[in-house]
Amino acid sequence: GRSFSTSPYNRAIESRRQVGSIFKPLVYLSAIEKGVVNNQTFDPLTLLDNSPLKLEYDRQIWEPQNYDKTFSAPRPAFFALKESINVATARLAMDVGLDQVIETSRRLGINSPLKKYPALSLGAFELAPFEVLKVYNTFSQMGEQRELHLIHKVTDQSQEILYEATETSEQIGNPADFAVLVSMMKESLRSGTARWARDYGFSAFAAGKTGTTSDSKDAWFAGFTPFQTTVVWVGFDNGTPHGLTGASGALPLWSQYMKVATAGDPHQDFKTPDGVSPRMISSDELMDLGIEEGKAIPTELFFKDEME
Repeated sequence: GRSFSTSPYNRAIESRRQVGSIFKPLVYLSAIEKGVVNNQTFDPLTLLDNSPLKLEYDRQIWEPQNYDKTFSAPRPAFFALKESINVATARLAMDVGLDQVIETSRRLGINSPLKKYPALSLGAFELAPFEVLKVYNTFSQMGEQRELHLIHKVTDQSQEILYEATETSEQIGNPADFAVLVSMMKESLRSGTARWARDYGFSAFAAGKTGTTSDSKDAWFAGFTPFQTTVVWVGFDNGTPHGLTGASGALPLWSQYMKVATAGDPHQDFKTPDGVSPRMISSDELMDLGIEEGKAIPTELFFKDEME
């Protein structure tokens, strides 16, 4: 808020705002965990259909649009995520199953109401920023879910501990699955919708996702390093459209804050858990997958090792 004296409202915990595309990683994690989608192994290079989509449900018709109002040939999954392609993501959610996407969301800490509507896949529902933080912090720790506390410790003037929160954690999924997702989300900052973070001086190893609602009322960026996770939401309490995107409204704030907040952290990448291997994808291979030459940037992605 702008002034606690005029608005003592804790938006981080009490507000509920539409999340938009920052929900998409949960769709991709659901596919990674499922392993096989449409009778083929799902990995970061799986081609996703990006042709027009029309769905009928509850006597309504839903026709999702991409941000640039265009469609294209099939796109690799990592590319669809880093470029935040709506139609390809919506189709993936339908193929995985909305029940599975909701189950994944619940497991990662989302308690707000989720309805089994196709638009769920694109974040057309409301969450508290604190819920988003819990999800993304679990991403950052490769599936280790830690209980979040507003107050970790209270000491007196003699440094005697008056209160200390109990630190608890639980592994809620296969670290290898989360590592594959994080490798895809790193591309958002390297060459995707969040690539401007570097222009603000942020240079640590990081992954994340932009989010913009279709009515321009909510702009988000949720991102993390191996050591810190930060969620930024930008909007008006009364829902007035502000015309900002996640990249233009939330990302600059996130970048400038994280530049300072992570200054004392080690400059190291995310750990590689057992069960995954990195692979460098060349420009030629990406062009063979249908990505235009100017967008076919060599990319390192993680793939799950084949089971013997």
